[in-house]
Order: sequence, then structure tokens, then C-alpha cells
Amino acid sequence: WQLNFQHHCQQNHLLTTASLTRWLDLLFQQNQLPIPRHLMMIGFLEIEPATQSLLKTLQNKGCRVDYGRLQKTNQTAKRIALNDTREEILTMAKWAKALIEQNPSTTIACIIPNLNALKNMIQRTFAEIFHPHQPFNISLGTPLFDIPFIRFIFELLHWATTALSLAEISYLIRSPFWANASDRFEFEIPLYEAGKSDYTLAEFVLFIKSHFTDFSVWQPLLQYYEMSVQCSVEQSPHAWQQFFLNTLELFHWPNIEILDATQQIALEHWHAMLHAFAQLDSLIDSLSFEKALFYLKELCKQKMTQPASDGEKSIQILGLMESHGLTFSHTWVLGLNDHEYPPQPKPNPLIPIVLQKTHHLPHASHDREYDFCRHFLSQLSSSADEIIFSYAHREQDRPLNPSALIKSFPLIQLSDLPQAAFLSAAEKRFASQSLEIQPDNQAPSIQPHEAISGGTSILKLQATCPFLAFAEIRLKAKALPKPAVGLDAKQKGILLHNTLEIIWRQLKNQHQLLELSDDALTKLITESIKKSFAKHRSTCSVDPAFFDIEQERLEKIMTDWLRHEKTREPFLVAATEQWQSIEIGGLQLSVRLDRMDELADGSFALVDYKSGDPNISSWFGDRPDEPQLPLYAVTLEKPISVIAFAQIQPEKLAFKGIGKEANILPNVKAASAAWDIQLTLWRRILENLAQDFRQGKATVDPKESKSCRYCSLQSLCRIQIIHATSSNNTEESTH
Repeated sequence: WQLNFQHHCQQNHLLTTASLTRWLDLLFQQNQLPIPRHLMMIGFLEIEPATQSLLKTLQNKGCRVDYGRLQKTNQTAKRIALNDTREEILTMAKWAKALIEQNPSTTIACIIPNLNALKNMIQRTFAEIFHPHQPFNISLGTPLFDIPFIRFIFELLHWATTALSLAEISYLIRSPFWANASDRFEFEIPLYEAGKSDYTLAEFVLFIKSHFTDFSVWQPLLQYYEMSVQCSVEQSPHAWQQFFLNTLELFHWPNIEILDATQQIALEHWHAMLHAFAQLDSLIDSLSFEKALFYLKELCKQKMTQPASDGEKSIQILGLMESHGLTFSHTWVLGLNDHEYPPQPKPNPLIPIVLQKTHHLPHASHDREYDFCRHFLSQLSSSADEIIFSYAHREQDRPLNPSALIKSFPLIQLSDLPQAAFLSAAEKRFASQSLEIQPDNQAPSIQPHEAISGGTSILKLQATCPFLAFAEIRLKAKALPKPAVGLDAKQKGILLHNTLEIIWRQLKNQHQLLELSDDALTKLITESIKKSFAKHRSTCSVDPAFFDIEQERLEKIMTDWLRHEKTREPFLVAATEQWQSIEIGGLQLSVRLDRMDELADGSFALVDYKSGDPNISSWFGDRPDEPQLPLYAVTLEKPISVIAFAQIQPEKLAFKGIGKEANILPNVKAASAAWDIQLTLWRRILENLAQDFRQGKATVDPKESKSCRYCSLQSLCRIQIIHATSSNNTEESTH
């Protein structure tokens, strides 16, 4: 590879940056370039061997070479210790602002050895301290790849050959850099509900076509999918450049009506990187799509972009090496603790370590790092009238000490520094006035034209927390479902319900069940499961292997459960998975009844299938956790004599419920109160919940603390603030 590269350079008369100094040295030796009379070397910490050879050649040819450095005459260097890095940055910013307020023409350097890691924190802190002005400049730019509308390009292009996670697809769907973003939001929910954790572009297109009839909002993506067939063949860099441009044109990228100055610079850099990529034609005949995207991404990662500047800034925020050779009125160097400075050596892995140490190559050893840093700080100390070195006492749980290189400087305290007055935005709000709480627990009552859906979950949510019911049912404020690997609990429950529905629609009563032989029962179960799964597979994107595993599990459970049903008193199935319209407390609900059995005495049993571990205590109290069966019992115009959960779990098969009398269903107890009294009590409780919801009661009032544990709406109801304010008011009233 090296020989090929050298041959290519010779053929095309090209020089590498590394060989330029040696080439100049040779030209001066051969008298092919005019010799300068005088050369002043300023700002050099070290001079590498190739440059030393060049300078020696110039001196031998009569050139005068002098070495100098910029130096302040009245320097004072000090050190200060602060609690942590955040306090270091905040103190440095307030110090800089105080100096600017004292003398607007002063020049200040804020020097950070690990600027790349701390840049975002520094940007936020300085922007807040100096708001609304911005008299500072951060030397470290942002990689072009990290600019939001550039990163969007690579996510989109990446999808042509690689499956994206749901989070990545959501990012693309919501992206403002693709036209008509607001029209795509509604498509996210069915995507998450499908239960698949990632999608190739082909799978996503298939999903769209199988779930929606209007494809207009997806036309750019559908066209991109058709174009993506090109990604399977190798093409020249120029051809790939055209493919990238054509793709972005489909999506009307960047879809920004008016670019600000910084965005305009980033856009210009993007086109420059595309042009640079196309120039690879002279080196590469053809390459794969993956390689093309990789090379373009690397170009964009290496290209740094700077925000547009509106003039010279008084404060320069620099990396350590960038500050060398510059002078300022005041300088602050941050982060000089014994762990970070001098830094750990990082010898070149391609050069023998002994050779590196022998020739004192950069980063070869601790001694080499120490000597370099000592020399650097010595020069830095004389580059400003005032220089402050700071370090933190600790980093998280790790205690820190000052670097050995700054211990000789006098230690000052925070009170010795000028500090600009500063209040954060939150502090300003709280300082200006006390927080006023205005409870708003009343939503508009439900209007006749308002469509309300949610079934029994409305009463369940109202009992859990009135605000939760209002937010989820009327505001439609719900978190996106979290995709699971394989079939989640909800999907397994649906398959269980569907299978039992198919079985009982065929059997109709216990007598038919008892008449079946074991083989016939097994066949019925297997066929019912297959029908249930076939219906679900068409709308679910889960890997077929998970269905096979679930089918095997369900066959055994169904066999055991139906044997358990054989032990009951005679019954016939009057309804299974039947939709009913009921009314409670003036609220009209559409509900789905799992199962209703007609018993020998003409009364009816209500059954709710549960694959978990239900508890009948969830039916009781003024705010029942599971109001479904009590609701059916008091609203269906049937003589209901028993309600029960059907617990269908491996090794845990049972009816759990209460009835007019004991053992109407196996092991089901009689209600503690007379049955009619119990039904009346349930009706009153459920009517109250329904009326509260219908009238707009939306108090933030969780039934118990665990009600909030898995709630996704705490940022909407702000219950933490309510609790904090309530606690403060209680404390004030006791004083």
C-alpha cells in the first residue's frame, strides 16, 4: 500500500504535508529557492527534527535565525481550588464577566485542557452568565457530522442497507428536516404497538402499505426505497455523490425556509465535503454504498464548523495548545489537577517503545510529558498580566489534588477574586416573587357532541387518579408503548382470549366439552390456537419463532384449563368476547365482556380471564383497582349470581371471585354482605366515579403512592411540585 501511494504521488506530482519540510530543505540545499536574510521563530514550544534541519540549512546559507517569545512584563500567577468542575466553570465565567464590567476593552483567555469534553457545559454556563450578550468565542468548532440537519442525512442514508431501531425511526419521522413532519406524527403509535423493535427500509414500507391507505405523506420514503436498489452495486464516488443529492432532493432537505448564518456555513461545508468526496474518482474506480457512506461520514466528522462571528470577542475560550504564543490581559487555566496534568503518556503503538523513549518522542513517557508540560506552563505564566490556575477538589467520588506543576504558585480564596453578581433563570423567577399555586382541578364537563372511548378503563383510571383519566381519555396523552422482544404480556393476553373465544363458540356448553375424547380435545385446542395466531400474525411484526414457542406453551395451558372447566356444575356459554353498550352515572360506555355463563338455575356467572395473579380485593373500596366485573354485574340486565377471575397460569388454575352463595364456581366464596346489598354498594361507587369523570373532575389525586410509579404523565400533572408546595405550606403553618 505504501509503495502504491508513493508511486501515485510521484506520477501526479503530489507532496504530502509530512514531506513538505524535507522537500523545502532539499530545494534550499540545491539553491533552487532564494535564501531569506532573517527568520524570527516565535511561538514554538518544540521544533521537530525536520524543521531543525531546514533551519540549519538556512543558517549555513547565510540566513540569520533568531528565537523569541511574546512576554508580559508584570505577570502575577496564582492558583485556586474549587469544589468540582462545574463550580470551576461557573467561577471562571463570573470572574470573566466582572473583568469585562470593570474594563470592556480587556482581553481574557479561558484555557481548558479537555475542552472537547467540557465544551457543551462551558457553552451553556457562559451563555447564561452573559445573557443576552455573547462576548466570548469558543475556539473548538463542532464536527459537521454533529450538526442536526447533517446527522439527519446519515440516519436516512444508513436506512437503505441497515435496519434502524424504533428510536432511530422516530427521529426520522419527527424530523423537521423532512417536509410535512406534523402529518407523520400519528403514524408512530401503530408502529410501536406492532411490537417489533427494528425495521429495515423494506419492512417499514411493507408496514405502511399494510396499515394505511393514504401514502401521500410517505411518497419521498417510498421513492427512496425504490432508489435504494442501487445500493447493492458498486459505483464511482461521483455516482454516489449524485445518489446522495437525488435522495435529499426527494425529501426537500433541509426544509428550512430561512437559514441562519451558522446553518448557512454548515450547508456550504456539506456541499464542499460532497465535492471532496467526488474527487476520490481519481483514486477509486468504484466502491460499495457502505464504503461510500463511511468515507463521507469520516469527512464530515473531521470537518469542524464554527458559529458565524459578529466581530472580535473580548473572551477567548481555548484549548491548552491553542493558547501558546498568544498574550492576554487576564488568563484562567482550568482543570490542572494531579490526575489530568501532566496527562498520562500515550506512546505510538506502531513505533518500538524503547526507540520512542531514547529519542524523547512526544507522549512516550511520564518524564517526557512532565518536561513538556513544565516548559509549557512556564511560557504560559508569562503570557498575561494576571494568570489563574484552578483545579477541583473532587471528580464525583474521587478526591483530587493540585498538579505538581502549579503547587509553587500562591493559593488564593474565592473571596480574593472579582465575581459578577449572577442569578440563574430559576433563581430570578423565585427571587422576584413567591411561587403562586393556582389549583385547577375542574375540566370542562363532557359535552353531548364529545366522543368518549375507553370502556371500563375510564372508571379504572378515574379511581386511580382523576387527572390521569382526564389526560389519557380526553386529552389522549399517552406515552408510546415500549416494544418488547417477542410477544409482550398484552399480546399473549389477546392470543389467550381469542383462543378461548374460538373454542367456546364451537363447544357452546360444558356438555359438549365433556363429550370430547382427549384426542378430540387436543385437536380442537390446536386448531383454535392456529386460527387465533393466524389472525394475529397478519397484524403483528414479531418473529414467527416467538409464535411457535407461545403456541406450544398455550396448548398445555389450554388443555389443563379445559380439564378444570370439566369439574364445574353444568353451564352453557351465553356470551364470549361480546361487545355491550352500557350506561352508568350518565356515562355511556362500550365494553367487551370476556365471558358470561348461564347456570343450571337460570342465573349467570361473569368470568374475566387473567393470565397473571389477580386478587378480588381489587373490586372493593371507594376507588376499586379493577371495576370491570362489578360494573358488568350492576349494568347487565341479567340475574348475575357470581363474578370471578379465571386465573389461567401454568400450575395456577383457579376461579377467584365471590357470589350470591359459596361454590357456585369451584372454591368461590359467598359475598361477605348480602348479594343485593353488595350490588347496590358497587352501583353507588361506580356511579360516583362515572359522574365525576362526566362532570370533569380532574384533581391530581393518586389513590396511593404506587399509582405514580409507572405513570408517564408526571411532567404534565407536576405532582412533585404539588407535594413540595404542600409540604412547605404545612411547615409554614406550624411556625
